[in-house]
Amino acid sequence: MHRTVFAASALAVFAFAACSSDAPSAPGPEIEVPALDVVAAELDAAATAAEQGGDELAGVPFRAAAEAVRAAGRVSVIELRIDGESRRFLAVGYRVSLAPGVCPLMAPVSLGAQMDCGRLLGRPALVAWERDDPRRVLIVGGPPGAMQFGIHITGGPGMRLGLPATALLLDAANHVWWSTRGTGANTLRATLGACAIEPRLPPGAVATCQRASFAWDLDLGFEPAPLMRPTPNATTKPHVVMPRQSVDGVLLEIQSLPAPPATPSDFLQPRVRIDLANGDATFTLELTNTTSAPLTLSFPTAQEYDFVVREPAGGRVLWVWSATRDFLPEPHEVQLAPGASRTFSAQWASTGVHGPVMVEAVLTSQSHPLRVMTRADLP
Repeated sequence: MHRTVFAASALAVFAFAACSSDAPSAPGPEIEVPALDVVAAELDAAATAAEQGGDELAGVPFRAAAEAVRAAGRVSVIELRIDGESRRFLAVGYRVSLAPGVCPLMAPVSLGAQMDCGRLLGRPALVAWERDDPRRVLIVGGPPGAMQFGIHITGGPGMRLGLPATALLLDAANHVWWSTRGTGANTLRATLGACAIEPRLPPGAVATCQRASFAWDLDLGFEPAPLMRPTPNATTKPHVVMPRQSVDGVLLEIQSLPAPPATPSDFLQPRVRIDLANGDATFTLELTNTTSAPLTLSFPTAQEYDFVVREPAGGRVLWVWSATRDFLPEPHEVQLAPGASRTFSAQWASTGVHGPVMVEAVLTSQSHPLRVMTRADLP
C-alpha cells in the first residue's frame, strides 16, 4: 500500500480539537485572489508527486483541494495546535451531497473507488497545509455533523466495524500518522452563491455547485500509520487540536448519475442467476477462470463483491448489498485455479418493487475488476 490509505479508506485527516464556544472563531486572513491560481497549481503538483508512487488514489485529496480552491475562489487561514504549539495552515472545505437513491456507495468511506460514486465520495471534507511548510498536510474525511475517529466495533449479533471518519497527517520527512482516536464536527454555516468554476464531474452527471462556509472543530490523537510504505520511523504520537473556526469551500449537490457501464473480463467468465420467491430476490454471481494459468485476484479491503439494483430508466439506485455493511481495511488475494469457479450471492427483500429492474453484479477486485449488467422482471 502506498503513502495514503485512500485505496482502503478513501478519506483522511491531520488532527484538531474542540473548544467550548458555540460560534466559530472569526476566519483568518485570506489569500488574495490573484494568488489562488498559484495555490491550486501547487496542489496539483502535490497530487502529481503522490501519484508517481504508482497509486492514482494517492493524489485524490490534493486534486480535490485544487478543484475546491478554484471553485470557491478563496482559501481560509486556520489555526491548528499540534502538541500545544499553535501553527497557521491554509485550508479548504469540500462537501458532496447526494440526492436519495443517486449513489450505491452510501458510506463516507468508498470501497469501490473506481466507480463514479466512489470518486465523488472519496473527495476529502477538508485539506489543510502548513503556510510555512506546505509539505506538512492534514487531510480529513468524514460525514457532516459529529464525527468519531478511529476504528470502533459495535457488538451484538450484527457486529460491525465502523469507520465513520478518518484522518492522516503527513510531514516533510515522509512520516505518516493516522487518527486512532478523537472527535470532531463540521457543519454548513452558509452558502455564498454559485461556484466560480464548475468542478469535474462524471459525464452525464447532474449537479449544482455552490461556494460555502463551514464550521470545523477537531480533537485527534495520532499514531504512526502501520499500513503505509515506507513505514514511518517516527515514534511520536501527535495530538492535534483545531478550535472551532470557519473554513471556506464548496458544496457539491449531486442530483443524478448515470449507471456505470459493464466491465467485461478477458480472464473470467461471469454467470448471473436471479431467483425470485416469496417477495425476495436472490442474486448469484459465478466467476470461472477460463485461462490455462492460475489467476490471482487482489482486493483492497475485505469486500470482494457487490450487487446493485437500479431502475432501468435513469439509473436510480433501489438497493445496494454493501450499503449496510462495513469491511475491514484488509488487502488480500484470492487464488483461482484454471477452470475453477468462485460464487457470490446476496438476498434482497424486494417488497414494493415491481416490473423491470437492472441488476449489477460487481467483482471489487483491483487486479481483475468486473461488472455485469442483467435485466430482471419482478412480479
